Order: sequence, then structure tokens, then C-alpha cells
Amino acid sequence: MKAVHGYVLLFLCIPFLWMGICITAKRCHDRNKSGWYQLYGLVPPVGWVGLVIELGFADGTRGDNRFGPSPKGVVSNRVATVFR
Repeated sequence: MKAVHGYVLLFLCIPFLWMGICITAKRCHDRNKSGWYQLYGLVPPVGWVGLVIELGFADGTRGDNRFGPSPKGVVSNRVATVFR
């Protein structure tokens, strides 16, 4: 019975792990970095702290970047007054 619970847990964890990787890659793109940048999180504890600061607290790139338009709707390098 315990083996069944393990397989169910694995079956449920894989989609959530995949979603977390995708969301972090989108945040990396918002910061104008490659999605591979999240691999720095594999370097304990420097990578963990760096990712938390870089992806958690720093503002995204203003305006368009190489990954597409700004999700905040900023047209140029000046941020709209709503977001200041």
C-alpha cells in the first residue's frame, strides 16, 4: 500500500515541478535573462540567495527585451506613473 502512495505522490509532484520551472523561466525572461539562469539555484547557498534577490525582489526590465514586450505595458524606457 505504501508503494501506491509513493507513485501517486510522484505522479502529482511532477506537474507541479514542471510548472515551477516554467514560471521561474518566465521570470528570468522578465529580467532579460535566459531560462537556464535558474540553474544557479543548484549552487547552495549562494545560488539560492542570488535567485531570491534577482528573481524575487528586483524589478523586471523596463520596456521590451529580447524575450518580448513588457508585461506591465511599458512602451518605452520610462515607466508609467502608475507603476512608480
